[in-house]
Amino acid sequence: MLTSLNFVAGASSANRPPIPGGIGRGHNAVAECNGKIFTFGGWKGSNPILGSAEFYDPAVDAWFGITGIAPRYNAAAAALDGKIYLTGGWNGALMANLDILTTPSYGWSAGPNLPEARYGHAAVTLGGKIYVIGGYGATTMLKTTWVYDPVTKTWGSGPSMQSPRAYHGACVAGGKIYVFGGYSATCEVFDPLSNTWSYIASLPEQRYQTHAASADGRLFLFGGSQPSSGRLPDILEYDSNLNKWINRGTLLQGRENAGVAASNGQIYLIGGSTQNGYSTSVESYDPGTAYYLHMKQ
Repeated sequence: MLTSLNFVAGASSANRPPIPGGIGRGHNAVAECNGKIFTFGGWKGSNPILGSAEFYDPAVDAWFGITGIAPRYNAAAAALDGKIYLTGGWNGALMANLDILTTPSYGWSAGPNLPEARYGHAAVTLGGKIYVIGGYGATTMLKTTWVYDPVTKTWGSGPSMQSPRAYHGACVAGGKIYVFGGYSATCEVFDPLSNTWSYIASLPEQRYQTHAASADGRLFLFGGSQPSSGRLPDILEYDSNLNKWINRGTLLQGRENAGVAASNGQIYLIGGSTQNGYSTSVESYDPGTAYYLHMKQ
């Protein structure tokens, strides 16, 4: 069990708490809302499926439990205007649920179901709407996009990606949506002005169950899994101006199917599967100084 911090590039000492409850997990949905990092559900490697909900507040360096949800994993979450939209997932069967958490009261309400149930998808916020992208449907991997409008409380069909993908990374920067990997090395960008998806530079190798986040306008991809080499520890940055990938070092250990979100310029990886199994640990990446802090587990 790791209880100390590892540092590179002159990082100063720090301790951060693990996910509470002592239950390691992966495939959890994670989103940032008002500076706090929320995690929902997940899989601990055996039944029962988790339905807990917690948030980490970097300002006070502590976790807090809130009212849970119906158990699920491989869902995806995105935040907008003080609410978190939890979409889809798996609870022994495909889910089409839209569950909405209102902060700071932390009450749940149900929204209209996704038109197409899915798990292993991505969810992001762009232009005041929630985009649900790819994943697995009932019989196949998907390339479809659904767009939820919180004002009208309706779903609409968005443009499909060039390629189907699941367990991919997705994030927003510069008013565009980027998706990376997902049983593939290919990557795409969605431009809302043209309402189209286009290919961008591919990853050095295909990967899935990977983790993407943007901080200060920069796009990062962390770890994941690769068919031949298993869990990956690398940190990659996509330079949209040069359309190329840049290696930014490695995680403390290979990690897949974690939750990821950014807050105040820091990127947090929550849980996931490591060489030691499903983890309660959290890694924090500072793109400005390019160092990692390993939170105690």
